[in-house]
Amino acid sequence: TRRLFLGPDLVAKQVRASTLRAGRELTISVTVRNAGGEAASPTVVRCYLSPTRRLGVASIPIGSRVVPAIGPGEQAQVSVVGTAPSAPLPFLITVVDADGEVAEAKETNNTRVEALPDPAP
Repeated sequence: TRRLFLGPDLVAKQVRASTLRAGRELTISVTVRNAGGEAASPTVVRCYLSPTRRLGVASIPIGSRVVPAIGPGEQAQVSVVGTAPSAPLPFLITVVDADGEVAEAKETNNTRVEALPDPAP
């Protein structure tokens, strides 16, 4: 018989950002869920602001935070704090297990993209 590898599966369940103001502190609250069948070791979540929905060379890193170990079906919330760039960018990209250190059952669902509201004056 063949045994299926369930493994951990980390996803950004919920992402909320404080009001975007150029050159000011930006706080991003990220809820990371382990949707897999095994515990996930600590990992890094990294946030970017981007002109497009894709992570690329024009994406600006905002900050990162270590997420503690998460059991199967459990979640953890972390806050990533950084400085908003002077030019407004419309998309927030959050990458869970950003350094690829956790062997996951599904490696293709670690990125979440959110459209941000127009920046405050």
